[in-house]
Amino acid sequence: MASAAPADPFAWVGQTIDGKFHVEAVVGEGGFGVVYRALHLGLGEPVAVKCLKIPPSLEPEERERFHQSFLEEGRLLRKLSRATPAVVQALDVGAAVAPSGVWAPYLVLEWLRGETLEAFLARRTQEKRGGMPLAEAFVLLEPAALALAAAHDEGIAHRDIKPANLFLSDTSPLVGGASAHTPAMKVLDFGIAKVIADNASITRAMEETGNTPSMFTPFYGAPEQFNRRFGATGPWTDVYALALVLVELCSGKSALVGDDVTQLYIATTDPSIRPTPRAHGVRTSDAVERVFQKALAIEPRGRYTSARLFWEALREALPAPIEPDAPGESVAEGNGREIRDPQTTSPQIAEGRASKPASSRRTLFAATFAFTFVGLAVAASVVIKQRAAIEPVPAVLRMGPELGHVELPSAPPEMVLVPAGSFTMGHAKEGKTEKPPHTVTISKAFYLDRAEVTAEEYKRCVAAGKCTKSGVHGPGVNGAEATKFASFCAEQDPTKARHPINCIDHGQAASLCAFLGKRLPTEAEWEYAARGKDARLYPWGEEPASCTMGNFARKAGQCQGRARGTMPVGSFPDHASPFGALDMAGNVWEWVADTFDPSAYTKAERKDPLVTTGAKGVIRGGSWDFAPSAAKATTRYAFDRESGHVSTGVRCAKNAD
Repeated sequence: MASAAPADPFAWVGQTIDGKFHVEAVVGEGGFGVVYRALHLGLGEPVAVKCLKIPPSLEPEERERFHQSFLEEGRLLRKLSRATPAVVQALDVGAAVAPSGVWAPYLVLEWLRGETLEAFLARRTQEKRGGMPLAEAFVLLEPAALALAAAHDEGIAHRDIKPANLFLSDTSPLVGGASAHTPAMKVLDFGIAKVIADNASITRAMEETGNTPSMFTPFYGAPEQFNRRFGATGPWTDVYALALVLVELCSGKSALVGDDVTQLYIATTDPSIRPTPRAHGVRTSDAVERVFQKALAIEPRGRYTSARLFWEALREALPAPIEPDAPGESVAEGNGREIRDPQTTSPQIAEGRASKPASSRRTLFAATFAFTFVGLAVAASVVIKQRAAIEPVPAVLRMGPELGHVELPSAPPEMVLVPAGSFTMGHAKEGKTEKPPHTVTISKAFYLDRAEVTAEEYKRCVAAGKCTKSGVHGPGVNGAEATKFASFCAEQDPTKARHPINCIDHGQAASLCAFLGKRLPTEAEWEYAARGKDARLYPWGEEPASCTMGNFARKAGQCQGRARGTMPVGSFPDHASPFGALDMAGNVWEWVADTFDPSAYTKAERKDPLVTTGAKGVIRGGSWDFAPSAAKATTRYAFDRESGHVSTGVRCAKNAD
């Protein structure tokens, strides 16, 4: 007996949407919409059309507001999917009155052939193959990780990363024949539920019908998704879920263990049982385990703030080097690889924790939480509306000589890329010279040294005759004082080769940067690199500086237990800036190109400002002999440009184009 045809609540089958998409069949139906297979009449190719179920009780004004928001989200997804083929490609967005008489917003997506990672894992379980080696799982998930990194750079979070939303295309060697230009994995379903839930009127109407929207899947939920007291969701939420998926791949079992939502909430928030690889019997190095512990931290502020930072940390921690993909196989990550436009290219559970098979446990939640459409999930993007921790900045793209080719600038290994963008400079509640806060635009991307320039590098400059020897000097400094403090100058101490160069004045800092083929950053560039776009007070966020976050206050006696003076660069890797720069708070003050004008912010140029009218220079970032409060990303300190102090050093910049 033939099975019944899937329901078609919109009555689109056999009809044409907006004269462009001839609907052939229903693929699947979920709580929020219906997915159809259609023929793109212009291209003659199959596409997927997702039609959202919008309550008919919406008032016209409410419907129009939702329509505009939906169009904006669709355009953002289009932009993201063109930047990386590892995101399901968005082809069109619109709205039409369906033959059933209801108004239906729709999203047109590329047609995919293959299987979800969920189906792939189920097949491995059925075949009793167990978990995958970590290195193999890393390579398999890398396209998805880098796609999320690209999304996070655009201020977009997924919020429902799970195996059902990761798709292995039929070009994957795991599914079909490999392709030179198509990633093995694609990320699906960029937050369609969030788009609906952001509209209070739609949410209320759906609740009245018993169709309450759910924002995530509990087996892959972060603490902040279960309970708002943990803070807002964002890229850090995706990091948590991505780590859970990776643990599942390596162990062959769900990373979170529980039979209902309450048990899963406990599992994700229990500090004594973190769902890391070792907790599931997977053998890993201490370095790898530390990366997972950070990615799976209970508090969002304790995690990596983007998929980029998580994946880079994991790559470095893996015991064997992971070879990068060939060009076109995955999203460029600031390493010289390309993004190819798809339009131009054809273990065991920890002791004492009983476990049921993953498939049977997940069934308990399928109707309420999952949003999967028979091997084809659909995508829409959602801009991060709550920015409790970080709002990354869009990556800078350059069009290559071939139409459809986009290249990302490649950062030198010792530098980080800071994309062009706008940010808030200054602070309303800090020092007088930091007011008023104002929006500044950095119009061109630039590179910034990942760490302060070292004494070792300065010695090379001196040996080449391009720099003069460092030392305590300047107006008012006599010979006795210079001798007294000479031991604090890193250049003179062979044991401090990897410490930041200090005891240099503005001219010496500029000469050093020129010798290295770089330049001094402007004051605006420095602050932008230190605080990002979310107006954070410190490079790591809003949490006040303490002795575990940087090299502060040793002279004042507030941070005891270490010798006074500088520390090796990169000593506090967990407190990097939004763009990955280290030690932007503490160790040594850093010279910038500008001169100091106490009233500059009241008359500042709002685009690429550079102040040259002051008599003194500007140093930024605090140092080992100043209190932690001086290490705020907004703190400006006027200093004689001819003075070399035990706490003055430099970090260089370089144009990205």
